[in-house]
Amino acid sequence: MMRAAGLCWVASLLYFPVSLVVAMQWDPAYSVRDNFISDLAVTSCGEFPQRGGVCSPWHALMNVNLFVVGLFIAAGAGLWFWRATGRARIPLAGFVIAGLANSLIGIFPLDADPGPHTAAATTFLIVHVLSMIGLAVIFRAHRTFVLWTGLWVAVSLIGTAALQTGSHFGLGIGTSERLALDVLAIWRAGVGLALIRGITLGERRLT
Repeated sequence: MMRAAGLCWVASLLYFPVSLVVAMQWDPAYSVRDNFISDLAVTSCGEFPQRGGVCSPWHALMNVNLFVVGLFIAAGAGLWFWRATGRARIPLAGFVIAGLANSLIGIFPLDADPGPHTAAATTFLIVHVLSMIGLAVIFRAHRTFVLWTGLWVAVSLIGTAALQTGSHFGLGIGTSERLALDVLAIWRAGVGLALIRGITLGERRLT
């Protein structure tokens, strides 16, 4: 069951190649630096309030991508939750919520349903990061796990801070958003691989 949980989290990396395929359909070209991630899922080629004229020809694929990746996140956390005991179940339940929020992002594109979309994206980010911190506290005896988690939490917080500034620290709105959100998939993949391989850090497994 733990290996299945790990496979689900590694499979959530599907987000990246599918996003790339969708971005490649843009004309003019999609900008990783200056376009939001959500621009890939815009359903209309009409006037877009934030930037105007945004059109994503393969938006349906991107929305399906977000929905499916969310299910992978939730399923992996749910399987781990089934095996976990005690306090570890709290952050794992958080990852289930974060995964379902990610799926809602795909159901509610930004241009069609800005309110639900923003609420789902905000919930995903906050709950995911807090759940990462929660696991790191619970498994604080596992130094490698704590360092891996701390690294990506720090990067995500920097990206989130950049999103809140007018200059975006010179990174661009797209880069800032990816630092805040996309790096979380890298963390999940690393943890997923550890679960698949049954790696023991210190004297206890990640269960």
